[in-house]
Amino acid sequence: MNQRGYQILIETFALKIFDEKRNQKYSKKKLEFYITDPEAAFHALSEKPIQDFIKRTKGIRAEAEGHIYHVLVASITYFKGQDGDEIVLLVPEGAPTKWAAVENIIKAGHSSEIAPIIAEEKKETV
Repeated sequence: MNQRGYQILIETFALKIFDEKRNQKYSKKKLEFYITDPEAAFHALSEKPIQDFIKRTKGIRAEAEGHIYHVLVASITYFKGQDGDEIVLLVPEGAPTKWAAVENIIKAGHSSEIAPIIAEEKKETV
């Protein structure tokens, strides 16, 4: 697998995680990232079942677009981040961005002690 293949794989996992987290937060919202048997058995991208899957996936991506950011791996390593940890990100205000800075990492199992802060509520000037 080449670099682009890994990127697609990571983005696919991110969309699946986004869909599951969104479902946990809004339990009335149904999961949208799934593959039906007809979708899995496709032979050509033009077939209706795979087109339905692509349409669903594009919808999830459009909704998630404002929630997915790139971060430097070195910053996660600096904070000794591990699987299951939650990341506190700093996102520039104003212009749209694909990059965010890691402010801190909350170790897995400790997140229930910390109340979430909505970005609009906490505005700092630098």
